[in-house]
Amino acid sequence: MLGCLFLLGAPPPALAADNSAYGGIRELNNGTLLGGDGTGTAKFTIHSVRLDLVKQARDLNGTLLPSGGSVDAGSEIYFLLLVDNPTEAPAPDIRLSDPINSDAFVYTPGSLEMSVVPTGTDPMAGPWTPLTDELDPAGTADYGSITTSVVDTIDRLTFGADPEQTNLRYQLEAGHQLVVRFRVRVK
Repeated sequence: MLGCLFLLGAPPPALAADNSAYGGIRELNNGTLLGGDGTGTAKFTIHSVRLDLVKQARDLNGTLLPSGGSVDAGSEIYFLLLVDNPTEAPAPDIRLSDPINSDAFVYTPGSLEMSVVPTGTDPMAGPWTPLTDELDPAGTADYGSITTSVVDTIDRLTFGADPEQTNLRYQLEAGHQLVVRFRVRVK
């Protein structure tokens, strides 16, 4: 997890860089470029937001499991992926990919869900929206899916506009935390 310094409790700013378009088209001034030197209206700002990603393991009651702790074989637990956007700007294209170690865990079909809560809120607070496990060739179903990279082994979660899958694009609003969770059985 990346560390950030927050002054007086204010949200961190989005990083921004001002840019200008230089040059002209066959020496024509079409109103967007002034003299080809970038002083015209063809200026744009690129915003970049650094977000933290945390993966947690929790029992089915929502209790955070200790790092390095053990879990009995046959137990079912949640894995949570948390993306927090504490800034004042939206993050327009959230994409997650999480491999599931099929030597240690078995995905519980139908358990993939998402929630969006205000920054600083308990990530288990919900409400939860179910996500389909299957890929949707039309890309109209929802934001996440579980796929198979090894024959008959469900072992990869994706969320957002993954280039290899047809999930919907997801925008995380300012001051909110995205929580994607799913259950696994420990082998």
